[in-house]
Amino acid sequence: MPKILRIISGVLFAILPIIGFGIFGMAWYVSFPNLFGIILFLIITGLGIFLGVKTFQKVRIVGGIEFLSKSVSSNDMNNLQVTSDSTNRIFDVKDYVLLHNKNENIFKGGCIRIFGDWYGEPYMNWRGIENLIYNQNSSKLVIKLSNDEKVVLNNPNVVIEDNRCYNGYNNIE
Repeated sequence: MPKILRIISGVLFAILPIIGFGIFGMAWYVSFPNLFGIILFLIITGLGIFLGVKTFQKVRIVGGIEFLSKSVSSNDMNNLQVTSDSTNRIFDVKDYVLLHNKNENIFKGGCIRIFGDWYGEPYMNWRGIENLIYNQNSSKLVIKLSNDEKVVLNNPNVVIEDNRCYNGYNNIE
């Protein structure tokens, strides 16, 4: 059902740039009712169709509400502290790797978001963490995931876990 809702909202959001650019292109054609006006109308309408398709693809992946409410923050947001009622946990990279290797952490995997962008569809691509390797000399953290996938992070400072659940899966960012 959520997939159908994302497709419907994607179509609705995709229609807006197509109609808007189409009206704008038609206004240019009315101003120049010759070959130049037709070419300009086709270019502007084509741009609207391109933006409509890209909008549909993005809304289909993230959903309409997240598409509208996408938060873009400055680097100042990186200095926020975790509160007592937060679902996030912050770890130093070395401590996180030690905890995972001792099997003392309760977080075994989740859905991946890197810089706010989903890897696949939101909450639908659960990956388990099989192994963590941190090389202090090169400052690289290698996260080996299920399905023979791995993520290599250069110069990581901290690891932030978000243990909120959706569809029975944990999420990591």
